[in-house]
Amino acid sequence: MMTDGPEDAEALKAAAADWFVRVHSDAAGESDWLALESWLAASPSHRVAMDAVEALWSDLDEYEAALAVGPKGATKGLVIDLSARRRADRPARSWWPWAVAASIVLALSGAWLLRLASLPPPQAFATAKGETRAIVLADGSRVLLNSASRIVARVDHRRRGVTLDGGEAIFDIAKDREHPFTILVGDQRVTVVGTQFDILRYDGAIAVTVSRGVVEVQPARAGIIAPTTRLIAGEQLRRREGAPTSAVAKVPIDEVFAWRNGYVVYRGRTLAEVASDLNRYFAVPVEVEGPAARLSFSGALVIDNEDAVIDRLRGFLPIKVVRSADRITISSK
Repeated sequence: MMTDGPEDAEALKAAAADWFVRVHSDAAGESDWLALESWLAASPSHRVAMDAVEALWSDLDEYEAALAVGPKGATKGLVIDLSARRRADRPARSWWPWAVAASIVLALSGAWLLRLASLPPPQAFATAKGETRAIVLADGSRVLLNSASRIVARVDHRRRGVTLDGGEAIFDIAKDREHPFTILVGDQRVTVVGTQFDILRYDGAIAVTVSRGVVEVQPARAGIIAPTTRLIAGEQLRRREGAPTSAVAKVPIDEVFAWRNGYVVYRGRTLAEVASDLNRYFAVPVEVEGPAARLSFSGALVIDNEDAVIDRLRGFLPIKVVRSADRITISSK
């Protein structure tokens, strides 16, 4: 089996650095991102090289944050250090070998590091269960995070991109036709110019619901043959991650967006589905046993106190509830 030699490895790092700069440049467009994805898919060594460049950029973010805050610690705020998350996701390693590799990449790829320094730093925003949070991004776009949600944003007046790691958010995007706003969610890419919409990613499912304007949804990875789905106000796309197709339907917008006002609406949902959804909001998990899981529920539930919510369900359905320290179990009467 042929492996990359030292020269090939350094050339790949230089190529990865050039790709990184290219897709984050002012002139970058969708075709550049698709070309990058094709390059990454061509060889596992390409992904390794790109990981090295992204790791270095993460280290630079951390260093910049340390300079800005000073040695006595960071001030509290909405911003969570992305580099810390990346370190938690990867095995521990010494920084110095990567610094040496970075110097090699710098020599091979010219002034790419100086250009990287002009990119907006990534920002991560998250909510705990039972918490919502309003965020204003650098371009003026507004995001309302629902319970137990997390996004990572790299946004300024020229580059606008967000990844929804999980949970739910309402996006109200500032209009800018020259710089489309892109959201990566699971295996899909959502692209807009200026509009309002809700995205939910939970338990392997994705839902994109448009309140205003037009939203385009397409596979996030290159090489997947699938048409772009255009959604207009009042339409919702639903899919299971990894599924070959998505479903689009008209939905009551006020009901989808009701969570921002403190309640959720269900129409003909099984009790098992309702319990799964409630588990996004409360720390103590709700489980449904036996035939009770198939009971149908339609109605609105105020999301305040977990015990109160379960008592409201018991007022609608023939169920019994057993509470313990670590769970709430629902079964049929």
